[in-house]
Amino acid sequence: MKSGYIRVSTARQADERTSLDSQKKALLDAGVAPEHIYDDAVVSEKQ
Repeated sequence: MKSGYIRVSTARQADERTSLDSQKKALLDAGVAPEHIYDDAVVSEKQ
C-alpha cells in the first residue's frame, strides 16, 4: 500500500488550492489511492 502526504504553507496556496491539487495529482499518477492521501494546509506566513 502506498500513502502520500501533501502540504501547503502559505495563505495564498491554501486559498487557491493550486499547490494541493497539483501535489494530489502527482500522487494519484504515482499510484496512491485517494483514501491514502493526507493533506495539510498549514499557514505559517508572518503577518
